[in-house]
Amino acid sequence: MEWITIISGFLLPMLARCQQQFSSEPPVEYLKSHYDSETGRMDASLVRNAMPHTRRAIRKAFRSASIEDRRDFPRYTREDVYNMAESELIKAMSASPEQVESVMEASRALGDEE
Repeated sequence: MEWITIISGFLLPMLARCQQQFSSEPPVEYLKSHYDSETGRMDASLVRNAMPHTRRAIRKAFRSASIEDRRDFPRYTREDVYNMAESELIKAMSASPEQVESVMEASRALGDEE
């Protein structure tokens, strides 16, 4: 099972919802302003702020998996979570307008506990 894809499906709406609370900028522009093209890295503070959402997405992916699949669920270290958050933020920078709208729609559907 490709866990990263499943986790990403949960994570992107959570990150979009978080971004909406901090900025009225379009999500792609907001991310681009925090990206350092010389190093190829996102602003570390932005990635650290995304880590709790990444952990939540990991837990949600685990809970949504079948009992058989849960046995093979990987353990993620703090470094893994940081790298996952950063890579998802970088990927989101190049999202098409349709993808952004889809993620924003999913973020509006999230409950308050997410």
